[in-house]
Amino acid sequence: MLGVLVGAGAAGGLAWLRAEDGVPSSAAAEGLNSSTTSTSVPSTPAAPASTVESTTATPTAIEPTTTTTTTAASTTATEPAMTTTTEATTTTETSSTRSAPSTTTSPVGATAGRLAVICREAWRAAPIRGPLVEHRIERLTVHHTAVVMGSNAEAPQRMRSYQSHHQGNGWPDIAYHYLVDANGHVYEGRPVSAKGDTSTEYDPSGHFLVCCDGHFDQQGVPAAQLAALSDVLAWASVRFAVGPSTVAGHRDYAATSCPGSQLAGLIADGTLRSMVEQRIAAGGIQTEVLCGQAGLDRVAEIEAGLL
Repeated sequence: MLGVLVGAGAAGGLAWLRAEDGVPSSAAAEGLNSSTTSTSVPSTPAAPASTVESTTATPTAIEPTTTTTTTAASTTATEPAMTTTTEATTTTETSSTRSAPSTTTSPVGATAGRLAVICREAWRAAPIRGPLVEHRIERLTVHHTAVVMGSNAEAPQRMRSYQSHHQGNGWPDIAYHYLVDANGHVYEGRPVSAKGDTSTEYDPSGHFLVCCDGHFDQQGVPAAQLAALSDVLAWASVRFAVGPSTVAGHRDYAATSCPGSQLAGLIADGTLRSMVEQRIAAGGIQTEVLCGQAGLDRVAEIEAGLL
């Protein structure tokens, strides 16, 4: 959690898991926010478990390969580290399998799950302001916004509000690489090749930052949101060859209660890591980047309360 303010997934890509009830946590923790004083001794998560390469939906990446995006009648060269096949403006991204230093593998015949990612243009993100600092992903870190979720129809607006707040702090962009709303819709944040930002004392270099919208000291984590979070982490684990054992919360690195007691409890008791490992073992995650009209339509459906 790096900033709070007022107002602002991937249901289409998570057709195989969509419960609406919250998921309880057995672990207790304290309130969230970079200004919160709940004390937690920063620690470094265990060495990576193994992963299998699957897909990527990020605008920049490490160890690039050739990528093409087809939009309607035109073909445009785009960001590296993915092979992209599209119809209209929906981009399906896959990548080759790469072994990682651990024991998590996909069984023969496993089928990748699908995850839709709403691109920056579709949720109407502001342009990046100023230079970004490059880094290499080494661990997976979970945050929350510390804003109590209201209607999920307001989620796209809240994403814009969070970005505005972060840029108001003097940061070039929203602090996180991906954000997940209550219904499991996933929003593209800053490029994953860029280090995040924080108002707490830890160095976010090497951290893949995914943030869940909500205040999980005050509310439970919806099942759809938790499922989408595990999909994003499973994708990143494979893409960057970083084991699920590195999944941790912001509070594990800084004096904050972020990502809130309910979500932190699901990390501490191994629930989230187990979900990530199961996603990978089942075939990993294939992402669809929703841009152009497809992305705008998805955002419009969210804002209309249809998704």
